[in-house]
Amino acid sequence: MRELVAAFDASGKETDQSCVAVDGFIATSDEWDKFSSEWMKRLSEDGLSSFHMREFAHWRGQFSDRNYWKEERRRRLLSDLIDLVRSHTFQMKFGCSVLLTTFARLPQDVKDEYFLTAYVLAARTCVSQVRMWALKERITSPIRFVFETGDEGQGRLAKRMIDDGLPVPEFEPKTDRIEKGRSVRGFLPLQAADILAYEHFIATRDARFDRTPFKEFDKMPGALTTYAKADYEEFEKLVRLPLEPL
Repeated sequence: MRELVAAFDASGKETDQSCVAVDGFIATSDEWDKFSSEWMKRLSEDGLSSFHMREFAHWRGQFSDRNYWKEERRRRLLSDLIDLVRSHTFQMKFGCSVLLTTFARLPQDVKDEYFLTAYVLAARTCVSQVRMWALKERITSPIRFVFETGDEGQGRLAKRMIDDGLPVPEFEPKTDRIEKGRSVRGFLPLQAADILAYEHFIATRDARFDRTPFKEFDKMPGALTTYAKADYEEFEKLVRLPLEPL
């Protein structure tokens, strides 16, 4: 059986943002390897070592030179990167955003029972989306779930998934780094997930659905969930349902 790998990144923080989004894509491990090679090849054409959507959107870091990064070049790069995602994944997107004003209304005992933070709720919902897709498509291959390392709530997410009888989630950096004196390779599919997570975050926070990257990803199958209901009874149903193991 071919191993499948679902890669997810998060956008937004519970400490200083109005919402949190977790989004990503799935492909075979072999296809992700091909994707990574072509991704780096495309980035190198513009002298880039990695891609971060927040840097790109705000003209920071590698994108701070506005004389070089004229609008045509920016559009071409983003279009090429989105095309790479489409061509190497199962043409499916997965994602969930959580409005923090809504999450705050959830009783603390429910949060404690399910080890919930807004990040955990969003990430665990993505896992359910993947599993429901696999069940519908009659896919029996093992699935690895990879999330970007460093997001607050990773321990709670691992606990939640283990308690649900799911694979232990893996946490990887999306760029190369040095950890404890050794080199750790970045998991490049997370850079693809970063684009969708950022766009989903902006769409949820600002009700902006007209941005070109969001509209391009919206053409791909797969619904992006948003927990935004204020009514407690309805919200509790939403919380509990995606946490039930398939």
